[in-house]
Amino acid sequence: IVLVDDLNVPFGFSNSDMLDEHGLFSFKPLPIEVVEMKRMKVPDYEMSSGLDLSKMTSSKAITLDHILFESGSVALLSSSFVELDELASALKQSDWIKIEIDGHTDNQGSEELNKKLSQGRAESVKTYLVEHGIESSRLLAKGYGEEQPIATNDTEEGRKMNRRVTIQKMD
Repeated sequence: IVLVDDLNVPFGFSNSDMLDEHGLFSFKPLPIEVVEMKRMKVPDYEMSSGLDLSKMTSSKAITLDHILFESGSVALLSSSFVELDELASALKQSDWIKIEIDGHTDNQGSEELNKKLSQGRAESVKTYLVEHGIESSRLLAKGYGEEQPIATNDTEEGRKMNRRVTIQKMD
């Protein structure tokens, strides 16, 4: 049995030799090198011809659908770099735009932990953009935790939608 993530990339495995005393499968994680190599071979999504920042306003955020982090961590997965590079390029072309980077979580875990996690993830995105040539003064990172859900937290699909990074224009 192989466990896969949202992008169909394997991250854990089990077999009939790995049953516990109750006859249940126990899973082991795949080495991160294997997971990342597989992730590099799987096209995450087709790139658009460019991120259109003109649709972004201070009241209308854009969701960055392909920004992914290690579970429970602020560490960006390498599969996020394509979309982040596209964002950096768009910001370089529109050098007058200042953006707020918003981190959001589902309601799993404590509110305090989710607030810290979402802030740290927004900061990770900001750091990436600064390292790729965007002035820090143009970027504001904010973590909202579970405060602004866009879907129910009662289902896995809804929780997945709530775990996101959005950007919006600062006035």
